[in-house]
Amino acid sequence: MLIVARDEQAGNSVVDAIGKSGGEAAFCRADVSRWPDAAAMAQAAVDRFGRLDILVSNAGIFPSARIEVMTEADWDQVQAVNLKGTFFAVKASFARMKEQNYGRIVLTSSITGPVTGFPG
Repeated sequence: MLIVARDEQAGNSVVDAIGKSGGEAAFCRADVSRWPDAAAMAQAAVDRFGRLDILVSNAGIFPSARIEVMTEADWDQVQAVNLKGTFFAVKASFARMKEQNYGRIVLTSSITGPVTGFPG
């Protein structure tokens, strides 16, 4: 399993926990809102494990600011990670999966989907 995150310490902590429970994992630092990082993530999975069978696209950020104080830059960052990041991760992974003639893609959505009236 390849754990991908922007925060290297957090990613390596997850890898350690997986290892302690008997699993096998590696870490790849990437910001999926950037195409070069998403492409490198897919390549890292192939380099480490020989193939890329499953992508779980779970990257997402949540602005903690109310809309009246949120800046355009804040909004653009949310869209870059939550939407463009998903697109880039799928695009990078799909090419590998197509070459293998096998693969699965799982996309998750916001934890706040069923919550209404939540600030931000």
